[in-house]
Amino acid sequence: MQPQPDEDFPLTPRVEFRKNDSWFTNLYDLKAEVQFKNDDRATTFDVATTLQDEDRVLAEGEPSKYNLGYQFEADKVTITATRTNKEADSHPASLVIPIVSPTGETVRKVSNTRIEIHKPEGTVVIESNTPLTIKETTKGRVFNMVPGFEAIPIIASMPQKPGTPVVCTISVKST
Repeated sequence: MQPQPDEDFPLTPRVEFRKNDSWFTNLYDLKAEVQFKNDDRATTFDVATTLQDEDRVLAEGEPSKYNLGYQFEADKVTITATRTNKEADSHPASLVIPIVSPTGETVRKVSNTRIEIHKPEGTVVIESNTPLTIKETTKGRVFNMVPGFEAIPIIASMPQKPGTPVVCTISVKST
């Protein structure tokens, strides 16, 4: 396989933080507890997880317990992340939401909490109750070899107060 052209950036939504040279994320938690509910209105996943490094070790002295929620409705997807530890964090975590978007699609930061991605058939709207940023990259996007997509790496800041969720909603407005 050819070498990864830039940073290896997973396209999975996640909570993460970096400490020294280590990356701590719920993607490494192989024992996360997942609850599932489906009704006529929505499909919901609730996940109790921890942030770990690639060796499956928690960050010493850092909050590592989080609850993630994924709610899929007909007209939107809502992702929530809540830190459940009470300890102060010296390395604040972020909710990362990569949105698949090839070069050429217009990205517009409408406000501190709203980003729009204009696609041929509509506009993807990402809104949050906390500030949203787009990770700086050389091309404005990240590329992941598998599955071979470009994505806009959207970052939602986690609230500093334990138990306060970050809530991100993704919807599509037809043109």
